Amino acid sequence: MKRGHRACVDYKKKKKKKKKKKKKKKKKKKKKKKKKKKKKKKKKKQHITLHTEALNSCTYGKHHRRYEPQICSRHLIAQCSCRVLSYYQSRRIRAAARARRTMMPYNDPHNDAAQ
Repeated sequence: MKRGHRACVDYKKKKKKKKKKKKKKKKKKKKKKKKKKKKKKKKKKQHITLHTEALNSCTYGKHHRRYEPQICSRHLIAQCSCRVLSYYQSRRIRAAARARRTMMPYNDPHNDAAQ
């Protein structure tokens, strides 16, 4: 006779194990090949010289006049086509433009602070 916590095992009736049903294998579907889309050719933009301030902050534009940064006078964001103009440089230009605006406020429908 067994002692301890396993002692009761002898008296219990053993349960019959149920047989597992075999699962049917599913057939794999063939994947359709996707057609590749043709890429559209981008038109080359003309490089316009705007604001010497943006030009000075762009290191690449100084040496290569073909790549001149453009500044949007409405949103005051420097966009350089050579992409050397970093986020911080464009922020600096934007901050300078903001300072210029606060010194001489003009009637702008989108600018409530100027009024």
